[in-house]
Amino acid sequence: MKLIRCSILLLLALGVWVPVFAQTLKGLWLGVVVGVPLTGDFQSSSLPILTYTGEVKRSFDFPFVAGITVETPIGQHWSAEVDGLYRRLRYQHDPSVVVTWQLPVLAKYTLSSRRARPFVEGGPSFRAAGNLNSSNPSHYGITVGAGAEVPLIRFKINPTIRYTHWAADGPARTSPPTLTRQNQVELLVGFSF
Repeated sequence: MKLIRCSILLLLALGVWVPVFAQTLKGLWLGVVVGVPLTGDFQSSSLPILTYTGEVKRSFDFPFVAGITVETPIGQHWSAEVDGLYRRLRYQHDPSVVVTWQLPVLAKYTLSSRRARPFVEGGPSFRAAGNLNSSNPSHYGITVGAGAEVPLIRFKINPTIRYTHWAADGPARTSPPTLTRQNQVELLVGFSF
């Protein structure tokens, strides 16, 4: 919970600080990111689990990834990117969810091109989780991705596919344990200005 509060304060501080110093931060890109997970959120268990027998209905179902992004150039082809991504981990046969904030900190290498500029990215990812519902997701992992940067007049669009390998989950909260998938793939689209 403390990591979530610190992350939100950091993102708010950036939101206030950047416009004030925008003149000296040429090349800084701010934007939003939306996407969908391409992999399930929890591992299948070979142990018998008491499954939820009611209808799976969520009052607020958000099966997407959404957040903000900040990117700054650090060389001719290199840039650094930090995202704050909201994602709900969903159980397949249960209405419960685990709320997460993911913070990938990525180095990005962009190839030169006139139109769509392909790029690769990689770096550590951090995850804060709340509303755990018998799980204990890992708080760190490594992320790699590839995509294309499409520059337009005053903004750019970044379709990206990302793979994250999370460390093993923390100590089990239930028996049998409910484990998240360590390998996560997402399709994301960023809109920056």
